[in-house]
Amino acid sequence: MKSEVHTRQHLTVQDNAATGIALTVGNAALVPLVESGIKLLGGTTSSAQIVLTRFAVQVVFTALLLALIPKLRQPLPSPLWPLLLRGCLLALGSGLLYAGLAVMPLVESSAIFFIEPLLLTCLAGLLLGEPVGWGRLIAVTVGLVGVLMITGPNFEHIGWQASFPALAALCFSGSALLTRRWAALANVFVFQLVASATALALAVAALIAADILNVAALAPHLPTLSEAGLLLGIGVGATVTNLLLTQAFRITPVSVIGPFLYLEIVGAALLGYLFFQETPEIGTVLGALLVVSAGAYTWRWGT
Repeated sequence: MKSEVHTRQHLTVQDNAATGIALTVGNAALVPLVESGIKLLGGTTSSAQIVLTRFAVQVVFTALLLALIPKLRQPLPSPLWPLLLRGCLLALGSGLLYAGLAVMPLVESSAIFFIEPLLLTCLAGLLLGEPVGWGRLIAVTVGLVGVLMITGPNFEHIGWQASFPALAALCFSGSALLTRRWAALANVFVFQLVASATALALAVAALIAADILNVAALAPHLPTLSEAGLLLGIGVGATVTNLLLTQAFRITPVSVIGPFLYLEIVGAALLGYLFFQETPEIGTVLGALLVVSAGAYTWRWGT
């Protein structure tokens, strides 16, 4: 999408669907590993502390990269508010998602979160004017049916905790739409630095408020050596996956990427079984097949 901002910043962004899909698939392969680490920490570490560590690592990594590679630097973007708002949405969405992972099975939390591709595909057409087409809408809907098959026929045994990943999906959808709409505002590393610094500031504020208000669920604690290792691994993994997905959204229409996000559920089902003894049922297997088929259709034929 061309705009006055694109011209003023002299930053041209060329769409490349094949590269965007490859980046999304890479993200989908790594995210379940990060989420498994978060779930392992869920019983001992608050979601606010995990969010703080994740974005602290992201800030340090991105800042060092920009310091060491001068050609990646650029002036502070103008307007700055889209990147600041993106950081707020990332912080809130991460906290909600991590809270859901702490209290729900990995597969179910991931499955509920995957209303995101449906939201993205529909909102991209409404807000960004992207051509969605019946083929992509059908593919995303089929993928959503697959997710529902994985989760089960009802959510009675999940309860109100289901709202955590659902609201997280809404926050991440907003973040993705901002990334796509303002893609030419900055390169991917500046995007990440501003957004992650904003998210880090919010996480610090949340922890301070939790301490003042004595909110035990958000209170930080001194991690053990193994917990510190997991926190560092989560931070590095989340930094890499966020860079992959941010760049994918910058160079690929949202409605093209949407169905490929569903691939994460396959890894979540596998790791849920390996790490948490969450045995996949026949619905999980059939649902995963629908998910993969929806993504393959959109990649090859969806219009």
